[in-house]
Amino acid sequence: MTRRSAVTAALSTLPDGERSAVELRVVDELGYGEIAARLNCTEGAARTRVHRGLARLGRLMEASA
Repeated sequence: MTRRSAVTAALSTLPDGERSAVELRVVDELGYGEIAARLNCTEGAARTRVHRGLARLGRLMEASA
């Protein structure tokens, strides 16, 4: 499995809110205020979702290595 396909597979297992937040931050390179607006949550919640999503993604990638 390529690294890209492993990341895609790991992303698909994240809870929806975390996955969306990570994609908006990393892929779309949006700021937390814009992420919050798009996800209809506070900026603090957006930061938390990104942090938790990236942490979970990291653990999933380590497990698949």
